[in-house]
Amino acid sequence: MGTYNRLTFATAQSEYATPQYSSLEISPQIDGAPLAGMLEKAIESQCGETCGGCLPRLEGPLPYYDIADFMKQERSYRKTLFFCGPHDCGNNCDVSASIRRKGGGVAMDQFVLHCDSDNANRDVDIALDLQRFVFDETAFGAELDRVRQVLASKEQADGLKLPTALMKIYHNGKAAPFFVHSTNRSVWIYPKNDPTREIEANADGSLHVIIPLEGKKPGDIVLVSFDNIEWEHDSSDEQVLIYGGHHDGFHYGLCVPDDESSGDYGGSPANPFLMETVMLEEYPDLYLFRDIQFEITKSKKRDRRDFIVFTVAWCSEAHKHAREIATAAAW
Repeated sequence: MGTYNRLTFATAQSEYATPQYSSLEISPQIDGAPLAGMLEKAIESQCGETCGGCLPRLEGPLPYYDIADFMKQERSYRKTLFFCGPHDCGNNCDVSASIRRKGGGVAMDQFVLHCDSDNANRDVDIALDLQRFVFDETAFGAELDRVRQVLASKEQADGLKLPTALMKIYHNGKAAPFFVHSTNRSVWIYPKNDPTREIEANADGSLHVIIPLEGKKPGDIVLVSFDNIEWEHDSSDEQVLIYGGHHDGFHYGLCVPDDESSGDYGGSPANPFLMETVMLEEYPDLYLFRDIQFEITKSKKRDRRDFIVFTVAWCSEAHKHAREIATAAAW
């Protein structure tokens, strides 16, 4: 048996954490050194001109996606390790690696920087010169279980108490736990679409609600219930539905996934579950809603998107930009 590398995950509260809600970030480390740092050094030595001299600054996705992706049991797959942080370069970058299970070990190699340039209308893949890492499969799984428990202990909830409402989630009529992850509470907006009047709008709160789909199957119903907020459709695009609500002095915003209407997967959905999103009508003549229903209509193999994720934000009466903030914070 050869010598194995050691994979660990460091956890820390992000800048978005509040006294009420956690916002844990995880950082994969190999033999005690941050993997992001290793990749950034490899990028700096090989890819200085790829993004117009603007080197990628690596940031991780939501931890539940990340951990679920590491825990895939397939013999071989490619995992997105990090996304590039926000730049004004017009590029969308990420770093991925191949992960393979074989003979009691887990190998991570074939690191690639993918750069999608909106300005130049081009995709570039650059193989990074980074050594292969091999982990003991039992230790690999034990570390994933450990950090998953840490995340669950901090962010799992049975109900979400908003300033003027209580939100609960039900799976086939039975109360179900979910995760609450604090996120960015501000966004730059342009009043009346005037680009010369950019202002920063702040919310009192902004949260990702993360519903695991593990153990659920086609035909199952996931119901998100609000006891006294009335939602009204505001706008939508190919992937999200945006709703606004108001109750007892607070404005609310809701950004909900709408996979059923998305036409970019050509019959092969990006999510492992196709979900039909239905706003249940409380007052049909006013087009107002109280609850959101997700119906799982199709299943495929496990994927990093084995979750329903939507974003809710709220502002006091003096600030009316909850919808914009929820939309901007949506992952």
